Amino acid sequence: MKFESDNENKFDIGFNYNVGSKWPQKQLPLEFWKKLESKLDHDFSISWQEGFDNLALYIKWINSCKRIITLDSLGLHLAIALKKDVISMFGPTNPDEIELYNRGVKLLY
Repeated sequence: MKFESDNENKFDIGFNYNVGSKWPQKQLPLEFWKKLESKLDHDFSISWQEGFDNLALYIKWINSCKRIITLDSLGLHLAIALKKDVISMFGPTNPDEIELYNRGVKLLY
């Protein structure tokens, strides 16, 4: 499978807002994400998570974004692997257990 190169990012920021059924307590309210979008969309192009039920489409979506704002999820790990800048948010999980490899910052909520 071929993915776009980092030089062909379609979006400035991707919102990786969904979580799987194993960790529903990681989910932040949709209202949080909409408020964040209203603060950023004047200066940045925003894309909302795509491909949640299809791994290939999910990876392609992450790769289409320059940076990802994400919960502690598969999307965080994929974004790091694809060398995306990340803003990662941690709630019930321990942020000290995740290495970002100098790709971003960790926030606690």
